[in-house]
Amino acid sequence: MYYAVVKDDKIEKFGTLAEVFPNVSFPWDGPNDEYLLENNAQKVLEMFEHDASKNKLVYCDPYIKDGKVYMVEEKKFTRSELSENKKGKEDLEKLEGE
Repeated sequence: MYYAVVKDDKIEKFGTLAEVFPNVSFPWDGPNDEYLLENNAQKVLEMFEHDASKNKLVYCDPYIKDGKVYMVEEKKFTRSELSENKKGKEDLEKLEGE
């Protein structure tokens, strides 16, 4: 899991907990929401809703959108990927029909 410290709509720090808060120890489940809020920090999102039949999510540099930090962006599948996906779906449907 990655975290970001955001101030004035800019990402000041980004990384794992150890990288963002190198001198702090956390419980196994990480910092609580109150700690994150007090330190202008938030979990970085690696997923969002998208049309998975036409687009994929690919990792990118972190960015802010609607007050949240993301590290993936939506890209269209290439023709080759669409063809592979179609064949994979057909193969799966054959297996399910057996």
